[in-house]
Amino acid sequence: RSVLRVLVLAGTARHHACHVDVASEASVTSLFNKLRNCADLPPVSIVVCCAGVSRSGRVVDLKLEVFEQMIDVNLKGTFLTVQAAVSEMLARGVEQGSVVTVSSIVAQTGLRYHSAYAASKAAVIAFTKTAALELAPHGIRCNVVLPGIVDTAMTAGVSEKDRANVSARTPLGRLGRPEEIARAIRFLCDEADSSFITGACFEVTGGLHM
Repeated sequence: RSVLRVLVLAGTARHHACHVDVASEASVTSLFNKLRNCADLPPVSIVVCCAGVSRSGRVVDLKLEVFEQMIDVNLKGTFLTVQAAVSEMLARGVEQGSVVTVSSIVAQTGLRYHSAYAASKAAVIAFTKTAALELAPHGIRCNVVLPGIVDTAMTAGVSEKDRANVSARTPLGRLGRPEEIARAIRFLCDEADSSFITGACFEVTGGLHM
C-alpha cells in the first residue's frame, strides 16, 4: 500500500530507490556516490532525515546495546546523512539547500520508559540547530520537525487504552497522520514557502504538550 501511494504521488519526476543503513558510514557514502552518478538527477539540494527506531525500557533495566542502537540510527544516522548531503551540496555549488531532520516532541518533554529514544531525539534538535548556524552563510537552511504521537507502524503496538488517553490529552482530539508530518516536511523543503526559516523546531503535535 505504501509503495502504491508513493507511485500515485510521484508525478512526472524521476525517482530512484536505494536500500541504506543510515548507521553505516559506508552505506551512506555509497548512496551519495550512486546519486552523483545518476545522469538524470540534478545535484542534491534537499535532504530529509526520517529514519528512526524506538524501543522501550526502564532506565535501570535498559540494555546498553538497545541504547546504542537508538543512538546509532536516530543520531548517528542523522549526522552521517546530513554530513554527506551537505558536503555534496557545497561541492556542487548548490546555492539554495534545505536540510530537514525529524525529532519528536518527547525530545522536549521526556517519555516514561523511552529514555534512550528521547535522548537521541533531543540530540537531533541540538545537532540541527548547530548545523543551521554553520550552513546559513552557504544558503543551506536546516530545520527539525517534532511530531507528536502519529498513527504509524512505530506506534502500532500502543494499546487502545493508551491511544485514547493520548487523544484525550491532545487538544485536536486524535493521533496525527503520516501525511500531516509529510506536509510539514514538504513546506520546510520548499524554498518558495520557507526561505526565511532556519534553525526552527517545527511542532506537528495537534497541540500535545504545548
